[in-house]
Amino acid sequence: MDPNLAWGHRFYMKNAFFPAITSELADLCAARVCDAPGNCSVSFLAQGGAIARVTEEATAFAGRSAAFWCGVETIWDEPALDDAHIGWGRATMAALKPFSGGGHYVNDVIEAGQGVARAIYGDAKYERLAALKRVWDPTTYSGSTTTSAPDRLPDPAGPGAAHRLRRRSPPTSWLGRWPRYPGLVMVGQRSPVVG
Repeated sequence: MDPNLAWGHRFYMKNAFFPAITSELADLCAARVCDAPGNCSVSFLAQGGAIARVTEEATAFAGRSAAFWCGVETIWDEPALDDAHIGWGRATMAALKPFSGGGHYVNDVIEAGQGVARAIYGDAKYERLAALKRVWDPTTYSGSTTTSAPDRLPDPAGPGAAHRLRRRSPPTSWLGRWPRYPGLVMVGQRSPVVG
């Protein structure tokens, strides 16, 4: 078993959509991985196909027109390393942001707080989703763990979650193990664990 996939590791990630992977972006990713505090990665998954055949406005899913999804991920074990790893993840995505096309994949959002859902969906989609919620789920009965006013969407990360400190399967594990992700492009990974 790959030690990175064992339960109990601390985990942090950021994600965004990108229109292209330029040589400047690849160089920046490689430089950020070289400065990583430990088991950190920057990975890209190619999109397109069925995702891109549906217009951006047709569904709540953001990033349909993006060529790539990018994940900046870090895994560690010691609580004393929280600031270093979370700081690296945030700084890396901030450095990559000028190359992104905007939007985030909602299931990979770890940050919490006001404005997170609006940042994921954009203003127009957010307002449409909030209007649907007011009609169909005004009391947040649908199972959300977050209590929210009928005119606001729940925080996707849940109440009080500044970040998730739990083990998740990182995209680095997809390489060579799950052939259903043929679009994975690893820009770099720095890891003390060789699996």
